[in-house]
Amino acid sequence: MLGHMREYLKLGRTHAAGAPGVLPIIGALCGGAVSLTILGQLFLIAALHYTWGVVMNELLDRHIDARSPILSGKPLVSGTIGVNSAKALSISALLLAFFLAWFWFTPLAFIFLVQATLAGVCYNLTTKKLLGADVFMGLWAGFLVFFGAAAVWNTIPVLAWPFFGIWIVRLLHSNSVSGGLKDLENDRSNGCITVPIGLGVRVSGSQARYTPAFRTYEFGIEAVFLLLLATPLIFGWVMFEPIDFLLMALLLILFIGSGVRISSTDYDREKVKRSAVLHEVASFALMALILSDVVGVGLASLVILIPLLVLMVMLPLAYGREMPAV
Repeated sequence: MLGHMREYLKLGRTHAAGAPGVLPIIGALCGGAVSLTILGQLFLIAALHYTWGVVMNELLDRHIDARSPILSGKPLVSGTIGVNSAKALSISALLLAFFLAWFWFTPLAFIFLVQATLAGVCYNLTTKKLLGADVFMGLWAGFLVFFGAAAVWNTIPVLAWPFFGIWIVRLLHSNSVSGGLKDLENDRSNGCITVPIGLGVRVSGSQARYTPAFRTYEFGIEAVFLLLLATPLIFGWVMFEPIDFLLMALLLILFIGSGVRISSTDYDREKVKRSAVLHEVASFALMALILSDVVGVGLASLVILIPLLVLMVMLPLAYGREMPAV
């Protein structure tokens, strides 16, 4: 029984549910302090929506995953969970997310959740088939930020707008740069269309060759992220103390350093994964630092703590001592 439950936890990638779970929380906190009860409700809906999306993605990618020895342990590839069971889980998670959003929150919030769903469908249907499909994943995240803002405030606070853009470019980087480089050889051998492949990145042995077009894309995304992150400071929507600027400087060092290591010419799949994790931690911490001026350190720290706690709890539950195949 426990073993079968673990397979469902793996299928839903529950160890990674904390990050998308905080998207509507970020949107809600853009308008000010919010009760933990409401934040918990937002997290639950986002986690259900995430489960729908990733299980749908696993279903669509199962034939590609089956050709990779690294991904042979995935539940749909190994056959520990059937296709119909996975479809039932995905549909049930989406319907429950819709029901709870309609029951708990405003019609405007429900509209944004529907828009996030449409973006998620577009991503799953076009990923690795259409160059630039990762923008749909970014829109999925952005609309979940708006969902959280509208759920609490029934409008979009001014601070939520840069966070909408931040999450579009954040997902563009994590999917098309970090994810694309991590899976470069497997994607190429399966005829997939991704940004690194489309922009001419090549790997020979342990050495990677990056084209000027890819470098421009990669660093352009990072520059837009940092510009959007600075927008609240530029327009005076948040005010920093000297200690805040010091913390931001330290986090920027980690953010830029880990970002450079992701696309190092000394190519190693595991190094890409480790660097990507540090890059994500730094980006979450930077976002929390911006929000701390609005809602205080306590609530803002949830942006970092929730993903870490979910990871620490769900990783051993789902995988034991193993590491997830991603």
